[in-house]
Amino acid sequence: MKKIISILIIFLVNISLISCETASNSSNVEKLSGKVTIWTTDANAALINDAAALFRKRYPEVSINVSYSDVNTALDSISKSSKENVHLPDIMIVRDKNIPVVLNKAQNNILDASEIPQFKKDKFIKNQINNNTYKNRIYAVPWYVEPTIMLYREDILKSLNIKSDDIKTWKQYIDIGNNILKPEGKAMLSSMDINDGTIYDLLLSQLGVSYFNNNENIDLLNEKSVRAAGILNEIYKSKISRDSTDKIQSFINGDAISLICNVSTMYNIESKYPDLKDKIRIQKIPAFEPGGNRDNINFGDNLMLLKSSKSNSAALQFVQFLSSDKEFADYEFKRYGFISSDTTSYVEDSFYKKNEFYNKYIGIMAVDEILGLRNMKYEYNFNIIRDKSLKTIIDASANNKPLNESLYNLQTALEQSDELK
Repeated sequence: MKKIISILIIFLVNISLISCETASNSSNVEKLSGKVTIWTTDANAALINDAAALFRKRYPEVSINVSYSDVNTALDSISKSSKENVHLPDIMIVRDKNIPVVLNKAQNNILDASEIPQFKKDKFIKNQINNNTYKNRIYAVPWYVEPTIMLYREDILKSLNIKSDDIKTWKQYIDIGNNILKPEGKAMLSSMDINDGTIYDLLLSQLGVSYFNNNENIDLLNEKSVRAAGILNEIYKSKISRDSTDKIQSFINGDAISLICNVSTMYNIESKYPDLKDKIRIQKIPAFEPGGNRDNINFGDNLMLLKSSKSNSAALQFVQFLSSDKEFADYEFKRYGFISSDTTSYVEDSFYKKNEFYNKYIGIMAVDEILGLRNMKYEYNFNIIRDKSLKTIIDASANNKPLNESLYNLQTALEQSDELK
């Protein structure tokens, strides 16, 4: 109830803010020109190109060059720039978990966000601001997050006298898959490849897991880390997941009755399979315990400015547009299902309309998840530990090894190696 009231307050406050901003912007139009170079991953290609086109409608004298680069290639280019003639971008798009990776190797090249005009940290998702902060400086502007939703084939569950509303915890989820659905020849979860770690990432994020204790020593046996590993271990061992090259089709066909997805996938299902109207129910993911946290995001992306872009007014304005423009926030939600990290931007009707296909207020549900996010700060070697932990969990499940012992052995090996130093 408190979060619902919070959402309504956000809506009313934001309506007031956008009215003031619109009046201000209309009376202070500045001519803007110049060139902006932005590095992004392929995953954001369509959205960035759309954003560039929309931005140029307002500022036709600005040219935007979009290049594609993963974080390792980008860091390699930055490291070479001082010795070689490497052209660096004005802006880099960096995923939450890669923020500390960039700062560990290229902090001196990144602009402090407080030097960006109009940047106000208090209006952004606190979880991302905290993760983007290093030594009391904020090195990236939060851009958007991707809420995580669980879809259920309610028609199939109903035929088995089950309601998705009653699936509150991971234990209930696994038990139903193991004891009721498996004998019927159906899987509980449709997954493209459970070994890719998507579910593991979701579990870690749900609990706000850190692999380090307060003394910054590695601790794979802390309660949260073990709980996340334990749920994944149970999903493996119970064999309730159906791995498929097309996880969506497996769900559509009814071979599996649940699908963890983003809002964009929900839009695609709605568009392609209208006959499934009233047969699918959307829920938050299960909690670890009754009444526990069910709010989560798949990932968040951020905008990092290189120090060399400090004097590039067009680049600074483009960051402002991407991160805080109300109309663009509406566009990226309606078109791609992404939720702006600027919590003052949820002002358009689209965020508060009921989706007739799913019979649910998707925007309100997504904003509600953002308000309930657990605080999580990634370490620069998070990806290394995560990958090794995932392999250890898979091995323990496949070979029936004690999970805690396997994690202890991994921790010992990591402590004795130079890989994390």
